[in-house]
Amino acid sequence: MLTNDTPHGFSRAIACKLGYDEAIVIQQIHYTATNERDGRLWAYNTSKDWQEKHFPFWSESKVKRVFLRLESLGVVLKTARYNHFGFDRTLWYAIDYGRLAELVGELNPGAIPCLNSSGGEAGGS
Repeated sequence: MLTNDTPHGFSRAIACKLGYDEAIVIQQIHYTATNERDGRLWAYNTSKDWQEKHFPFWSESKVKRVFLRLESLGVVLKTARYNHFGFDRTLWYAIDYGRLAELVGELNPGAIPCLNSSGGEAGGS
């Protein structure tokens, strides 16, 4: 059933290569990254805020796992250096678009097969 709720969009190409959950997070970071620092656009939140505001359908631990996977792939960069106070636990996230392009290639959804060579779903977490 469709509602007037805010939909989450994502790139099929990224979902096929990196996983559905990862594609959703990448799109949300891209959408919310409006703070320019050191030549990059950054989005910031605590993990609890990411979960409550952007991913209420996931647990906070799942949000952390997906972010960690993207960080380990080098697609998402993380820092706390832009916080004004030492006690602030907010983390800042940016997308490394160059690394994303290396992993995903051309973001042309019409040319992306979504099954791996063994016939299973590609990507995933």
